[in-house]
Amino acid sequence: MIGYEVSSGIWFETEFNSIKKNKNPLRPMYEAFTNAWESLFATDNAEKLINIDLFLNSSSMDVKSFDKIIVEDNGCGLNEDNYDRLKTLRKNTKGYHNKGTGRVQYLHFFGKTRIESVYKKDDVSYKKILELSKSELFLSNRAFIKCISDEQTDEPLTTKVIFSDPLEEKDRLFYEQLKLDDLKDNIIIHYMVLLCQHRDALPKITLRLFVDGELANSLAIEKIDIPDSDDKVDFDVNYSTVENREIVTLPKSEKFCFHSFKIEHDKIPQNSL
Repeated sequence: MIGYEVSSGIWFETEFNSIKKNKNPLRPMYEAFTNAWESLFATDNAEKLINIDLFLNSSSMDVKSFDKIIVEDNGCGLNEDNYDRLKTLRKNTKGYHNKGTGRVQYLHFFGKTRIESVYKKDDVSYKKILELSKSELFLSNRAFIKCISDEQTDEPLTTKVIFSDPLEEKDRLFYEQLKLDDLKDNIIIHYMVLLCQHRDALPKITLRLFVDGELANSLAIEKIDIPDSDDKVDFDVNYSTVENREIVTLPKSEKFCFHSFKIEHDKIPQNSL
């Protein structure tokens, strides 16, 4: 459906105020990266790709102004299930710790978030273009999502999340001063467990800086950047029940794997899962 995704059962302004803005200006990128990762592993693409692109414009010899950030992947895209999750606040079906509010961080940090996604429905490819915002115009229409178009296409599966117009000056300054080396280190630390688990089958993760539309720098997150396995132990745990106030072991069991990684102390602030 083209137009605003209207919801009559929720007052978005109050709801958004109850979901606090994260203190880390990288949080919107983390949310987009997580969605990209999950989308990749929902497909059987031979080559899985995630690009994080920072675009700056030259305003003087030494000063660069922020333009936009794009997080791109070639996963399954905004199919019906993923789109339903996007437009439904607090839908926490992804996991125990998932609160279903991640996309609200898009709204807290940026005046405009544009999503361009190619997905499949009944083996036919469509391209959906959305805008997300908590601006007065959107909220007055009881919406935070507006569908610009949703049409058949011959383009390959891909999704771009485009962040622009930071709402706070301190965030704009952060993005303008962001270095790819620092971005790479932060992504590795934030996703250490996930990257360790997939060290031998990582997607191709590329970080790029564009200045005035021209590629100025590029880095990759590769297997060599991720700690190797330190130890791995497989074991079985039997189910138990209580009979006559005693614990009784049952023949049914589940397989578990303890997998540890030794990480340099300067790569992560504390021992943690």
